Amino acid sequence: MLLFCYSFVTHCVNMINKNRLKANKKSYKGNMSVKLRKKNLAGGKKSLYLDTFINGQRHYDFLKLYLLKGNDAKTKAANNEKLILAETIRANRESEIQFADHDIIPSFKRNADFVEYFQKLGECKGRSALIWKSVLNHLKEFSGGTVQFKNINELWLERFQKYLLKRITPNTASGHFGKVRLALKLAVRDRIISRNPCDKVDNIKLEDTERQFLTFEEIKQLSVTIPEKETSQQVAKMFLFSCFTGLSFQNLQSLKYEQIE
Repeated sequence: MLLFCYSFVTHCVNMINKNRLKANKKSYKGNMSVKLRKKNLAGGKKSLYLDTFINGQRHYDFLKLYLLKGNDAKTKAANNEKLILAETIRANRESEIQFADHDIIPSFKRNADFVEYFQKLGECKGRSALIWKSVLNHLKEFSGGTVQFKNINELWLERFQKYLLKRITPNTASGHFGKVRLALKLAVRDRIISRNPCDKVDNIKLEDTERQFLTFEEIKQLSVTIPEKETSQQVAKMFLFSCFTGLSFQNLQSLKYEQIE
């Protein structure tokens, strides 16, 4: 009798645990999915890609695997091998996401473009958007337009610092690098990378500078002595605009009319 009761209780506990596990899986899968899809291309080819949906966001990752048009045995065999490989990649991607709660960052996030991420951050910065735009231009020039998060390490950041110091003043370079540091910090928050590589990179040292200021009367006098040459007029207007806004020359270079309210 005692043995029967023990077996019955054990069975009940196991059933409860199984039901909880199923409920957790359903809840988790409702927030995440990784599907293998095909995109039709010219000539009858099809491109295989992953459609990943996680936490309300969708990502597309093209695998550079293509199915060829044809019904002969050789083509079918080749296509079947590519489908098996693509399905393996899909299953691995799904496993990576499932282990994200254990501080394992999915590889598709580390493969994301930092320059694109930085640009999106800058679009939300309001008054400081012009400074972010200036940093973005330097990032694009230095990286060739794109750089994956996984390729940003201490060496890459130190090289970027040297690049900045060759083109702008140390104080401006320090401010620009600070924006990159902040963007990488936000990437850690957004679980794109597990740590900020800037943590092991020293800041660019600021230099003591003695600033000279014009009085309001001196600025008024300059405003009525605009040069006759068109190019000189543009420079003079930029200078006066800088006086009243506090924007640096680098920020003025990237300024557009639609950014002025």
